[in-house]
Amino acid sequence: MPLRRGSARVLGRLEGVPKPVVAAGAVLLVAGIAILDWFTPIQLSLAVFHVIPVFLAAWLLGRRAGLAFATVAAVSWLLADALHPEVTTALRLLAWDLATKVLFFVVISELVHALRKARDLVHDEARTDELTGLLNRRAFYERAEEEIGWARRSGAPLVLAYLDVDDFKGVNDRFGHETGDLVLVALGRALSRSVRAADVVARLGGDEFAVLFPDADAEATTALAAQLETAVARELGTLEVTIGFSIGLASWTASFEGLDDFLRSADSGMYRVKSRRKGEGDDSPPPDPGSSRVTDGLSDVPSRTASRPRRGAG
Repeated sequence: MPLRRGSARVLGRLEGVPKPVVAAGAVLLVAGIAILDWFTPIQLSLAVFHVIPVFLAAWLLGRRAGLAFATVAAVSWLLADALHPEVTTALRLLAWDLATKVLFFVVISELVHALRKARDLVHDEARTDELTGLLNRRAFYERAEEEIGWARRSGAPLVLAYLDVDDFKGVNDRFGHETGDLVLVALGRALSRSVRAADVVARLGGDEFAVLFPDADAEATTALAAQLETAVARELGTLEVTIGFSIGLASWTASFEGLDDFLRSADSGMYRVKSRRKGEGDDSPPPDPGSSRVTDGLSDVPSRTASRPRRGAG
C-alpha cells in the first residue's frame, strides 16, 4: 500500500508537468537509453528501459503520443543493436526484428493508455452525482476548499448559494420517486446551464444543491441567482407537478472558520426563507399535475454576508 500511494503521488505530480516538457523529457530518455545501450556490452542490453518513455508518453500525453514513442523506441532499439560493433545481423532479419520490437512497445503503450482511461473513469465516477451528472458532495468540498484558500490569500470575493426543493418528500409521496428523480435532474440541468464557466455546481445529497460563485460579490451574485431562478423556474415548469424551491446566499468573510461554517450560513439563509414563507401563511392547496409555482429565497441574503470580503477582514 505505501508503494502504491507513493506511485500515485509521483504520477499526480507528473500530470501537472506541461506536456511539451514531458515530450522533451521522453525524447531525451529515448536518446540517452540508446546511447548508453550502444556503449554497453551486447550481453547487457539496456533497450528494455525504453518502456519508461513509452509509459510516460502514453500516460501523460495520450494514445497517439504513446504509439509514436513506441515506434521511436523500437527503431532506437533496432539501431542500437544493428550498429553495435559486436553484432552482425542479416538485412532480411531487420524487418522482422523491427516488427517484433514495435509490437512489444505498442502493446505496452495500449495497456498504459487503457489503464489511464480506467483510472480517470473511476476518478470521475467517484466525484460525480450519478443521477444529475453534477459534482457530488466529495468533489464539491474539494473545489470549495480550493476556492476558499484562494479567497483567503487574495481577498477575492466568494459567494455560496444553497438551494433545495420545497416539500420534496411530498413530491415523492404524491407522484412517486421516479417523478422526484425527474425533478432533481431538471433542477441540476437548469443550474448547470445558468451559471458561469468558473462557477461550481453540485448536488450535495437528496434535494440539496449548492453553487459556488468565485470572484462575485453579494450584489453580483444576487443578479446571477436571479438568472438561476428564472432558468430553474423554466426547467421545472416543463414538469407536470407544482414545484417550489428556496435559495439562501452567503458571502465568504474572514469570520468563517471554514467550509462547514460557510455552508451553515447559506443553509440558515435558505431556512429563513422557508420560515418566512410559512409565517406569511402559504395556504395554497397541495400541488396538482399540470401546474407550476416556483418560489425562491433570493431576497433573503443573510445580513452577516451582505458586504464584500476584504483581505484581512475579520
